[in-house]
Amino acid sequence: MISHLRALWNQRFFRLLLLAGVLLAIAGRLDLTALRAVLARFNLAYGCAMLAVNAVLLLLFALRWRCIARLLGIAAPLGQFVRVTWLSACLSELGPPLLVGEITRFQLMRQFGEQRRLLLSQLADRLSGYAVLGGAVLLLSPAYAGWFGLPSGRWPLLVAGAFGVGAVLLVRQPQIRAVLNAIPRRLVMRSAPHYAYSLLIQTLLSVNLLLAAAGLGVAQQPGAILMLAPLLLLGISALPSLWSDWGKREAAALFVLAPAGLTPEQALAISLLFGFSHLLATLPGWCLLWLKPPTHRKNNNLSATSVR
Repeated sequence: MISHLRALWNQRFFRLLLLAGVLLAIAGRLDLTALRAVLARFNLAYGCAMLAVNAVLLLLFALRWRCIARLLGIAAPLGQFVRVTWLSACLSELGPPLLVGEITRFQLMRQFGEQRRLLLSQLADRLSGYAVLGGAVLLLSPAYAGWFGLPSGRWPLLVAGAFGVGAVLLVRQPQIRAVLNAIPRRLVMRSAPHYAYSLLIQTLLSVNLLLAAAGLGVAQQPGAILMLAPLLLLGISALPSLWSDWGKREAAALFVLAPAGLTPEQALAISLLFGFSHLLATLPGWCLLWLKPPTHRKNNNLSATSVR
């Protein structure tokens, strides 16, 4: 039964039907005339700024991955990391981003290092972002408690407990534990640069949400939007993907952005602009498919100290 459900979930047509259902359900709860009026007020200058931020984000994603990969002994030029990151982001718009994006990264980087180390670099790259995002949500949890009417004293403990239980359940899986044990300790504990990249990435993602709100003229509480952004990004990461992040991002935005004084139509407009700006920034990545990638000979004789 489970295998049949998984096979059905992996069919693009089925996911498109689910996405259409989610979007129709959202549209049924909104005033579409008001939504069109909100979108019509968007200042294109802010849209250009969002595209610029997305371009910087692509570079930062590539720099973070290269930082981690070099610690694992994977030698590749920065241009190759940028190329693969851009292509991965572009192709992720065709399906579940975690699955499509990681497969794309692995396939396009196989010639630059041992497969096991490459997989570890991708896993550590993801975990670095999740660690910083989870830490931000935990630090901001007292503010979230006030906004959503939750017990302020217990809310941080509940958030920390949820992270802890999830981590324990994940680590108890033998396959997951084996992979995590293979990640060098120096990569997790002593490599501050990739955490700094992750922090900068999460900050710029939050700034892009604020730019979308400012472009619509609805950023009356900019501080609240910036503080709610990590919670929204965490919700997007936690929810299953239908087609890229479309659908789940809009559903999460309606709930998460409400404390910033936004109407449902304004919150949805911000989410749509956020997603559309990312789509426009990644679309030129299709051109990279027609460019001949660089060749590189694998070096499997790396010293043990480079990955210890």
